[in-house]
Amino acid sequence: FMNNEISTRQIFNIEKMAKYYVITDLVGGFHQLMVENVHLYFNPITQLIEPIGREWDVHFYENSTTISGERENFPLLDKFHKMLFSDEDFFKEYIKNLNRISKQEYLDEFFNKIDSDLKEKLNYLYKDYPYHSFSKSYFYDNQALISEKLNQPKIMKVYYKRINNKEYEIL
Repeated sequence: FMNNEISTRQIFNIEKMAKYYVITDLVGGFHQLMVENVHLYFNPITQLIEPIGREWDVHFYENSTTISGERENFPLLDKFHKMLFSDEDFFKEYIKNLNRISKQEYLDEFFNKIDSDLKEKLNYLYKDYPYHSFSKSYFYDNQALISEKLNQPKIMKVYYKRINNKEYEIL
């Protein structure tokens, strides 16, 4: 993959990889994308590599200003991540999932579904960390940023794939 000898789809479950990046965007857990923090799993059944998400570190509640798909504006993305985002199939899956989670109903339904479990887990957390504050608005703010990024007024949205250091292909 890193030598461009096999496609992204041949080695990664691109649907799960795209969801991983979208969830990272939603929770603002970009430190999870640093190479030393990325955890991957080889699924012996599908024969594909899948991401393992963990501790996205949202306890600081600093709202995001970018999404991982804006690779030119996001210096933490190294060659591995840039290669993923250069793959047309992966990028389409990423955009599809961004559109899915950018709608307010997505978080409304999610928080509704986990409400009782969330209250129970927060009560346990408050026993050791009584001053911890859980903020749903943090997630809604990040969701609004994603929606804004997807719906920026432009004359034309252009997606491209890098051919080499001097050439790009418009998709």
